[in-house]
Amino acid sequence: MYLCMITVALLSEMHYNSTESLETIRQNIHTTNTLLSSLTPITLSDPLKAFTFHGIKYQLGQWIDVKDTINQWLEAQVIGLRANQVCVHYNGWGSQWDEWLDNGSPRIALFRSHTLQYSTSRYLCPSPNIPPDAETTEIPLYRSNLKQLLVQHMGILDKLRKMMGQFLLLEEKGKKEQLAAQLAPLVDRAGRMLTEFGPHLMHMALPQAIKDDGAENPEESNGVEGSLQVPLIANSGDVALVTNLLDRVLFGNTPTLELHVHLSLIHICAADDMQYVELGGR
Repeated sequence: MYLCMITVALLSEMHYNSTESLETIRQNIHTTNTLLSSLTPITLSDPLKAFTFHGIKYQLGQWIDVKDTINQWLEAQVIGLRANQVCVHYNGWGSQWDEWLDNGSPRIALFRSHTLQYSTSRYLCPSPNIPPDAETTEIPLYRSNLKQLLVQHMGILDKLRKMMGQFLLLEEKGKKEQLAAQLAPLVDRAGRMLTEFGPHLMHMALPQAIKDDGAENPEESNGVEGSLQVPLIANSGDVALVTNLLDRVLFGNTPTLELHVHLSLIHICAADDMQYVELGGR
């Protein structure tokens, strides 16, 4: 009982890092725009292709997926550019593993094309599991602000609106499936970015509701009355942080507290030729 109350109290004070979050959004806007520029024309070609990745313009600092020399897809970052080649650094690996690859190499892919994000990530947008740690001063320090990113995201949403309108009108089999294959990753990424904008806007409206760990000079404000809670549910990354904090508070440095999730089982039962759902669990 007391443990549950402590957990709720800790989760009730939400935190986010505006600098880190804005960089996550900026990276995903760049990736999404690359997808939009790589759309294959909607034709009944054989085989049907959703995207054609030729001549992608990578930028310094861009997050990407790279297949290493033993055929494992890893998180990486672009740390160098020259004519038709990119230098990549594998996150978490020493600089001796950095290598130059051709721009069109099948070993390079857009971020999260092959790698998987940890369920404990603090972001819904694709973000690195291992923080980029390249030993270089070549990567520029991008300082995107919320207004710039919102304008860029609105441009993406406008293009998706037109694509979805086209999808609703298409009847020809094959073409509809091709457009659906294009829309799926674009809508997924665009929706995730919208969710990431929420805490920034909420912090602007009600700073005391969501603490910005990335602000150098926190602004004082009474906030706007009647604001609804954002986010609606704590993400798994926040829950994991709370679990680790409780470990330290209650049991010292020895990890003894485990987070258990009990799933409800759904039974379909027949009664008088009718079906009803019976929920159970613990």
